[in-house]
Amino acid sequence: MKAKNLIPTLLMVGSIVPAYLFFVFYYRFSFNYEIGMNDQYKLVFALPVAAAVLGLARPERDRRWLGVVLPGVAMALGLLLLLSDRYSFANEHGWVVAACGLLAMGMFWLPGKEIVIAFFVAVFVVQLCLGSMQLYGAMHTGQDSTRLLQGSLQNSGVFDCYLVIQLPLAIWLAHKYPGGKAGRIIGVAVAVVAIGLMVAAGSRTACIALAATAAAGIWGCFGKRIGAVLKTWPSVAIWGLGLTGAAAAALGAYVLFGMKRMSAMGRLLKLQVAGAHWADHFWWGTGPGRFSWYYPYWQAAYFRDTPEPPASFVMSAGESYILFNEYVQLFEETGIAGLGTFTILMIVVLTAKSERHKALLLAVKLTVVAVLCCGFTAYPFHVNAFTFLFIVCCVLSFRLRENRLLPRLPMPIPGRLLRVYVWIAVFALLTPFYRGVRELHAVYCWQQLGDKAQEDEEAGNAYAVLYPVLRHNGKFLTDYGQWLAQDKDRCGQAVIVLEQAKASFTSRKTMEATAAAYAQLGQFDMAARHRAWVCQFLPNRFRPRYELLKTYQAMGDTQKVRMVAQDILRMPVKIPSAEVYDVQEAARTALIKRSENDLPRQEH
Repeated sequence: MKAKNLIPTLLMVGSIVPAYLFFVFYYRFSFNYEIGMNDQYKLVFALPVAAAVLGLARPERDRRWLGVVLPGVAMALGLLLLLSDRYSFANEHGWVVAACGLLAMGMFWLPGKEIVIAFFVAVFVVQLCLGSMQLYGAMHTGQDSTRLLQGSLQNSGVFDCYLVIQLPLAIWLAHKYPGGKAGRIIGVAVAVVAIGLMVAAGSRTACIALAATAAAGIWGCFGKRIGAVLKTWPSVAIWGLGLTGAAAAALGAYVLFGMKRMSAMGRLLKLQVAGAHWADHFWWGTGPGRFSWYYPYWQAAYFRDTPEPPASFVMSAGESYILFNEYVQLFEETGIAGLGTFTILMIVVLTAKSERHKALLLAVKLTVVAVLCCGFTAYPFHVNAFTFLFIVCCVLSFRLRENRLLPRLPMPIPGRLLRVYVWIAVFALLTPFYRGVRELHAVYCWQQLGDKAQEDEEAGNAYAVLYPVLRHNGKFLTDYGQWLAQDKDRCGQAVIVLEQAKASFTSRKTMEATAAAYAQLGQFDMAARHRAWVCQFLPNRFRPRYELLKTYQAMGDTQKVRMVAQDILRMPVKIPSAEVYDVQEAARTALIKRSENDLPRQEH
């Protein structure tokens, strides 16, 4: 490593390591609708790190086109974070993807790729140990291993996908260090343990991704030999092999669909609901990270406008903000322009060739293939560790590529001009840093309020101070509105704040808080409208219908009371509980009272 690259490389590696640990062990997903989860603000450190790496790496010396394009992208991102409210730090998924890109950007110019990969594999080994201990615990206690095997990722399906995604880099590292027979033995042992844990967890998506990744790996290693053999076969045999493979794939898909039918129906519901709106934002999409705002409205509208939706759709509907198909969601968020750009980038990544780094490039591309396969039936781009790995591997593919995609930049472009261009990008990255730190501190102060906010009147002053800083954070506005609504005299202000929250954040809690605030103001028609929306969004939940029933009772609308009560008693019970029983009893009581009121009065 050259001395001039030592500092930026240490800075890059020293930021990638804690970020990846943060994603694997603490901040795992970027689609959180829980009010108290705002960990994306902690990634604000990516801005000064990326600016320092960009300034010290001297990318203007690299005459490849991407080396010049990346500073421009960083410049545009910095200005967007500074000037936009919708696409700034409060946009959880959008900012997480941007931060991952900023942290991985230095991999294009700087050494240290093997250190980063070794660290990824070390974390992978830790996850294998955690999974093995969890499997032992499940076998020892007789618990269901398909739910208990989670590593540190809090979800067995995500853990399964993680095992498949990380496996190619782990095998490559074992073959390189120590290499030889020992390396092959270690690689086989790691693969056996990972596949064993994956089978025990039983994820359908991981099975498909493993099969596709293995097939791609076999083709990458023996593709020329396989192609030469196939050329000697008659066309009938080749067609027969293709049809047999297609039939096997169809049979496998049918079997996997039937393994967890209710889960599969939930995915079909989301695709049908989102598919009905494909033309709404065809060219440019809803905007990065904005799908989670639109989808709840679409799902509520579907159940409102469909007279008799399939019972499986009703039972599988939940408070969801992702589609379990990243490519449909990418189209919905970025339109045909974004999906087309992504497709071109993936073609470029997967067609890279290198003779000097052939084995590493194959492992990198197999990691990308595994993530892409998971994207058809899961949400890898919303699992932060997967997103980070995916972006790092894409950058490495560009870095290792030897088959030139575009000619180098013409020499007449002055080096000083490029240097000024890079330093403008550095400055653009630093400009939103103050805003990010300010919002991070505000979030910290907000979370420190905790339960005191329910009792301490001084919390109102704290909320008022934080409001100008976090006025575009829908979660904060929801919490602030709930606090205001505790006092009937502040319900008018609560409604204003909660309506602002709805403009940037859609959740059951936001809608229910808004309904409660309207009810306290005596505006029962608005309260009923919001509670009816929650019932449409979550048609299998009993509590929202009970709240709607009480609202109509307060309005004195006996006809709608009867209608809601009958709906409650007709609803199928997904999970029996005391709460469900109480709601059903309340509905029966409401119907009895309604019947008694309808009886003719006898005169004495």
